[in-house]
Amino acid sequence: KGVAHKYLDFNSMNKKAQNYIKEHTIIFSNLFGPILAKNTIPNYKVKQTNNIGKITPEKFSHQLDLYLANKEILDLRAGYYEKFYK
Repeated sequence: KGVAHKYLDFNSMNKKAQNYIKEHTIIFSNLFGPILAKNTIPNYKVKQTNNIGKITPEKFSHQLDLYLANKEILDLRAGYYEKFYK
């Protein structure tokens, strides 16, 4: 579980609040790129500076632009990810 999950004390939230977080929070995964908090992924270890073959985080910026169009955004990303999505 990530820093935001711990900071929000997710497990103490009521189900409505948990579902909101799951549906509206984008997590930047070093392996899978941007995913919703509701997505289940395996436990893995990939350093932030490593690419997986030709897959690099910056390849997802166009899809994020489309997904986030006209939405309010609270950006809590680690500074490392700022270079992949502005």
